[in-house]
Amino acid sequence: MSKRISMAMAVLGAVGTLAGCNLAQPASGCFVQDSANWQAKYVLKDPSLSGLSCGQYKGESMGVFKYTNPDASEQEVAENRSSRVAIRPDRLAALYAASYQVDSGKVDKDGKPILTTVTVPRAEVNQDPSNATGLSTTLAQEPNDDGLCLATGFNTARVEAPAAYKKTEHGSGLIVGAETISYSYENIEVYSAPSSPGTQLRGTVRITDNNCTAEYEVWALWPARACDPAAPISATNCGSAQNINPDFDVVCDPDIKRCVPAKAPPSFKNQ
Repeated sequence: MSKRISMAMAVLGAVGTLAGCNLAQPASGCFVQDSANWQAKYVLKDPSLSGLSCGQYKGESMGVFKYTNPDASEQEVAENRSSRVAIRPDRLAALYAASYQVDSGKVDKDGKPILTTVTVPRAEVNQDPSNATGLSTTLAQEPNDDGLCLATGFNTARVEAPAAYKKTEHGSGLIVGAETISYSYENIEVYSAPSSPGTQLRGTVRITDNNCTAEYEVWALWPARACDPAAPISATNCGSAQNINPDFDVVCDPDIKRCVPAKAPPSFKNQ
């Protein structure tokens, strides 16, 4: 399977963006913004799980990509199996390495030690990195009446990471313990319109963190941007100066300090 987003679709998306928020414009097909820089907010469905490790996920950056098979048969196209969506959460990607800090031997202007971050691979994680990615079986060819493109049939993204150690003068020291984490996505819907070509999505994810499982709503947008929860939303705080669509209704999440949809996508102002 090869990765290909058609030029015609990209051009239509660009024209729609320049034209402004006119939802009556012709549909541009199911476009997905290919990027490793999406931001997800997680809404816990069962608050009683908030005290468990698996119930404390607030959100994270993630990669979202569309894959198209140029050799798909007519039947595969008709069954929405010619294109697929891949989601790679940063939490799983991070399990392939571990980091710790050491004294660099230098001090800052206030005389405080400057620390250096050392990253070591978890060499024992002997599995295909694609295991950290949820890949759908289907993706709609065209948006529905609400502008949403449904992706279904995701595999479970799962990484088993052993404990990681650092070398010390006394032997070795533990950096982080063993972790097994999995993500199962369901009914992911990407909003695709000329005014917003595949830059918001919603759906469900079940996260299993070692030995418990919690289900979340996923609200995500592109691009991922840091923000200041104490400041008002502005061009430089979740706005156009950060390349966030000015028509999006966004907030600065106080827990993760990232710009996220204010409500379940599609999240637009004055809706």
